[in-house]
Amino acid sequence: MYYLLRILVRLGLKIFCRTIRVNRPELLETRGPLVLACNHPNAFLDAIILGSLFQQPVHFIARGDAFQNPVARWLLGVVKSIPVYRLSEGREFLSRNEASFERCNQILSTGGIVLIFAEGFCINQWALRPMKKGAARIALAAMNDEGMNFRMRVLPVSLNYNSFTTLGKTILIHFGEMISKNDLPPFHSDAEKMHRFNGLLAARLSAGMMQSDSNPHLIQVLISNSRQLSVPDLKLVQAGLVSAKEPYPFQKLKIPGATADDQASLSLNLLLSLILLVPAMAGWILHAPLYFPLKKVVEKMTKGSVYFDSFLFVALLLSYPVYWLIINIIFQPLIKSEWLHLLVFFMPLMAWICIYWWQSFQCLRNYFMLSRNERRILHDTLNAN
Repeated sequence: MYYLLRILVRLGLKIFCRTIRVNRPELLETRGPLVLACNHPNAFLDAIILGSLFQQPVHFIARGDAFQNPVARWLLGVVKSIPVYRLSEGREFLSRNEASFERCNQILSTGGIVLIFAEGFCINQWALRPMKKGAARIALAAMNDEGMNFRMRVLPVSLNYNSFTTLGKTILIHFGEMISKNDLPPFHSDAEKMHRFNGLLAARLSAGMMQSDSNPHLIQVLISNSRQLSVPDLKLVQAGLVSAKEPYPFQKLKIPGATADDQASLSLNLLLSLILLVPAMAGWILHAPLYFPLKKVVEKMTKGSVYFDSFLFVALLLSYPVYWLIINIIFQPLIKSEWLHLLVFFMPLMAWICIYWWQSFQCLRNYFMLSRNERRILHDTLNAN
């Protein structure tokens, strides 16, 4: 069931996310024992994406209260999640955490992969928060196990989203330098080792993140237009923009800020917008009856929380096969044209084209919102990073 669901997730992400870039894709074939220690900007979608990318199954730590609903508990079990409870969820549940941490150790001892969010909780923002003790506790327990101490590694994983609410998003995944037992002082106490571990992890996660507390707009533009996976020094970027003669150009761009930044990019996006217009319109017509009502429901369910993106993806993933089947059963017998038969049958391709066209259109729209000098500043900034 896990592998079938992973295939569906991979297909769904092709539509839901326009671009997912990994700086060291060869690490996706890494075998355990391995802990993926990750920042946590986008709720369950973080685990869904990483679980779909790695060749080996990924077990991940999830909030204990997510397991209260029977359907959610079944689904989380299928995707190999492990509950960890916090004091806010009830003191009576805290005793269960020992079994969860022991389960992590068992998985690692058999060569498995465990994903844990080092910040402990999710906030939709572009900044790294202080490290909690969970990742260090799991890693140190495995490193102290004689059966896997020097084989055990921790891979820092930095996730960078250009948006937490839009379809066709860009995600940059940065794998940092691994942490092993050799990186920790051998004769120090467990508390000192935990402090050292969290310091290393925070530094390596931060090195792979585009961060700004004060200017998330700039972050979104840089990620949306990233040509490579290097993480820019935002202070230098902002200093360069402030010293430019023209006003700061990024504020004019429609979020998440994808744009054509030179003539070659402009020509390509213009060509794609013209060629893909008709199939994109067909994709929109075919999918609007599912997408927009479902989006409204998810918006209402997740209002004031960080779960919109995750719930929308899961809702679309689970409902789309049923929707596709219903549309084909109803309309295929009524269609006389072979071309329309193929159009309805290949609905997922139409959805992908629709997302692709929309981003090309956004690039054109943002391009023409800037003056010539602002485009030059934008082009120089993007190509410098």
